[in-house]
Amino acid sequence: MCRLTICSLVILWTCSAFAQSPVIVANVSLLNQISTIFPTTLVTPSSDALYRITAYMEMTKTNTSNWSWCANFFFNDGLRKRGVGVEVETNSDNDVSSGVFVAADKAGVPLTYSVTDCSGTKRGKEPFNLFFTIEQLQ
Repeated sequence: MCRLTICSLVILWTCSAFAQSPVIVANVSLLNQISTIFPTTLVTPSSDALYRITAYMEMTKTNTSNWSWCANFFFNDGLRKRGVGVEVETNSDNDVSSGVFVAADKAGVPLTYSVTDCSGTKRGKEPFNLFFTIEQLQ
């Protein structure tokens, strides 16, 4: 019985030693931005990879200008290009947005992000803050 317990403990210890923690591959903080951010590569996996994207976006002031920003993250899971993201607006309760997304990306295909004017107004640009972290899970 004692021998079986010791073997079980050794197996559990060995398995836990090989468990992987997520690795942060990108950590971005953008303050008081007032312009579009064109597609920017965050990471290009050398083999198929699974990522967790944690994003938080906020307007730095609210008003009635009907301005909104969209932060989008793009990847390709082997079937097609996909996108996930967050949106904030100046004149509503949507002046803060956050989300946690999982992205399966194929080897050699970059995981990218961009920020665009999703209001379509092209009038005055209101500043925003954007914070996000990309973790590789597998």
